[in-house]
Amino acid sequence: MGAVGGKLNSEEASEIRKLCAVQRQYVNVELDTVDFANVTGKANDSDSDSDDGEESEQKESEAHDEKVTEEGTEDVAFAKYAPKTLKVPLAKPHPSPAVENGTLATVDPPAVTYELRIAKERSDVVKKGKLSALQLEFVALSCQKHDTFLPSGSRRGFFLGDGAGTGKGRQLAGLVLENVLHGRKRHVWVSTSSDLIEDARRDLRDVGVASEMQVLSAPSSAGRPIKEKEGVLFTTYSMMSRGCSRNNRQGSRVRQIVDWLGSDFDGALMFDECHRAKNLMAETGNGEPTAAGVAVSSIQELLPLARVVYCSATAVSEPHNYAYMVRLGLWGPSSPFPRPQTSKKNDGFGNVLDSEAMDDEAEHLADDTKNDDDDDDD
Repeated sequence: MGAVGGKLNSEEASEIRKLCAVQRQYVNVELDTVDFANVTGKANDSDSDSDDGEESEQKESEAHDEKVTEEGTEDVAFAKYAPKTLKVPLAKPHPSPAVENGTLATVDPPAVTYELRIAKERSDVVKKGKLSALQLEFVALSCQKHDTFLPSGSRRGFFLGDGAGTGKGRQLAGLVLENVLHGRKRHVWVSTSSDLIEDARRDLRDVGVASEMQVLSAPSSAGRPIKEKEGVLFTTYSMMSRGCSRNNRQGSRVRQIVDWLGSDFDGALMFDECHRAKNLMAETGNGEPTAAGVAVSSIQELLPLARVVYCSATAVSEPHNYAYMVRLGLWGPSSPFPRPQTSKKNDGFGNVLDSEAMDDEAEHLADDTKNDDDDDDD
């Protein structure tokens, strides 16, 4: 997005401020203020109740829209979610209600063209609902994306941002199962705590792949090689990032993992709770990146064929936090943006997402317009 040219009149500047307020509502809405049982987003205030049938019908219709008031506040509507393009006979609905933003519900999702081996070779996983239709959709879409490549030659990655309660661990286990059925027997699962290895084992067991894929822990010493020939290596961000810094991108643990996998590794590289890497790019030019961010970036560079998945319900909080998601193709060759940064220059991916910056620009333009009007009056 280029810089705004020319000057706005006061009415246009006001409209931009309202739009920016709407954008911030999407980002800042708190989950504890959302009634997911009330999927239409209709308010439950007592003063909204009415015996007037016509008025109630009108409110019911308007509840599916996102409305901006004069103060710029917003009523966010939610719609029930179910996979629209996944074609897996006998797939079970997700056991808990799933919703999506009402605006997103109006946009058709990508068509699923990938054929799941799970559905053909492990039909019991589908019939018994070990993976719901929603979870199977993730496996299919991520595998479909993994079959494509960036201009750099690296395999494209996938971002799983489903909210809490959708069973993201089970979804990652489903991805492992699908890859095992393709003959890929080495995978990496990165998470925030070593205690979560038991959750990973449970999820892999629940989808029926634990007997084929042992969950491995990294050796206690970085100098010891990983001896197992296959399995799911479970590690943590803190362990993987040991020795990593701006000046040393290949810490001893990153090197240990890459040596085990090999440079031609094409299995799953799964970053669970990936928000731990979001500070790869410091907010200010003089800031230091975190070791976790450096490690996540480095291992992706060293394993260009890895099938990367970024998984978190809270992956980023500012536009520059996307910097570690290098496999999404949001910037770089064949994209509108050469780099993933927010700066005064309008050449970074973050610029188009930074609604605060847009709002500041609108305020500045509005002040300029007001001053010009005052000068004209004089």
